Amino acid sequence: FSRSRNACSGLYHSDDLTNFYQKNPEEETSLEKFTRYDEIHSAYELPTMISAILSYIHIPIRRKEKVIIFVDYQQSVVQIASHIKKAHPYVRIFQADSNLSSSKRSHLLAVFESTMDAAVLVTTHIFAQGVNIECANHVILGDVWWNPVRADQSESRIMRPTQKKSVFIVKIIIRDTVEELLWTVSQCKRLINQQFMKGVISPALIAKITVMNAIDIYHDNIALLDEVRGT
Repeated sequence: FSRSRNACSGLYHSDDLTNFYQKNPEEETSLEKFTRYDEIHSAYELPTMISAILSYIHIPIRRKEKVIIFVDYQQSVVQIASHIKKAHPYVRIFQADSNLSSSKRSHLLAVFESTMDAAVLVTTHIFAQGVNIECANHVILGDVWWNPVRADQSESRIMRPTQKKSVFIVKIIIRDTVEELLWTVSQCKRLINQQFMKGVISPALIAKITVMNAIDIYHDNIALLDEVRGT
């Protein structure tokens, strides 16, 4: 669990967010201890991702803050929104996907921003770039994307220069699934891009790096990057 600028980012970090509020009492007036993700999943037999989301959002909701949840699929938007409505029937839930016209998207964002109480926006990538949604200060990335830039774009919707609140970025990765591999690959790509920008890796060698090579570079980047230096 790390902080970057005014942002907090982490994986499976319910205890860490609790610790953050305990160390920063001005950020929380009435803190209730998180329930562990696995306990919620076991007790209610919900999909793991939805369990993780439900275990996280109750604190932002109690603090009357806004949350944006990004997922890949329209079906995920519907399912997540449905479960949140059941758990928090008095909280306003917004749903968005590619079926929304441009005018309806603008209207939805305007209503979301003007809502004075807590609100949750569950959306696909249609709001992942090109818009500022700094009225929210929590982003949950429900699906793992192989391209790390895509996740960065989603996070940047609320990490604006004029953002006045602490920003929390939550990335949900389910253990022992393909998501762990996707997460590793995305971080490998981030590392390779950083090394390329520094001139450590040549463009010709980037094309030759396979997925498994990228994973090796991520786990042992010092030794392996020496082998793929372009100069």
